[in-house]
Amino acid sequence: MISNKQSIMFDKIYHIIINKDVKLAIEFSSCVKVEKFSENLLRRVIEILSNEFCEMGLIQSSDPIQYGLEIEDLIDLCNNLLFNMD
Repeated sequence: MISNKQSIMFDKIYHIIINKDVKLAIEFSSCVKVEKFSENLLRRVIEILSNEFCEMGLIQSSDPIQYGLEIEDLIDLCNNLLFNMD
């Protein structure tokens, strides 16, 4: 079962990836409902989140801004799901 915190995080992920890859966002959204993520899906989401972090989550000194820290948390969530797959 998805916790409230995870639900909020999945919603944030969806809103980031919908602007980058609509098809992936739809696939991600349908998987959240049944809590069944494929390795390929998670890897693609992590790639988009990583690109978003590099594009929007850092200031010129390469330090993360608040948005960057939030993206790091989303990447961590996806990595945990990926590495805890059965």
